[in-house]
Amino acid sequence: MTHTVDVTGVEDCGNAPKKLWLKAFNEAFATGDAAYILDQVTDDVIWRIIGETNVIQGKAAFAEELKSMTEYKVSGLHFDQIITHGSTGSANGTILMQSGRQYGFCDVYLFTSAGKKARLKEITSYLIPLPSSSS
Repeated sequence: MTHTVDVTGVEDCGNAPKKLWLKAFNEAFATGDAAYILDQVTDDVIWRIIGETNVIQGKAAFAEELKSMTEYKVSGLHFDQIITHGSTGSANGTILMQSGRQYGFCDVYLFTSAGKKARLKEITSYLIPLPSSSS
């Protein structure tokens, strides 16, 4: 089930398909659109979450991880940068949770090719809790 998220930052001229793709992919994560996310990755996708001991390998394990994340609701997603070149890409910014917690994030992506219709085969994620503004 998806929900609405306020998305800000990174305006694009529309001439960078992978930037638009990464923006949509991250928005799908924020809104909980697992079906969209799973349609964009390879069957043997690898997801490394820095600081976690296990590496998520394969679409089935990836789907289970997405399912376990449904309790965490994002209310805002701000992009500082989205960078792409060839078969690689990166996005970073800030995530605001409905609980009020904020996180800085950076995801590094590896695609199956440099083509417009390439699918995602690897993700490395960095997620850092930020101090609350009330502290």
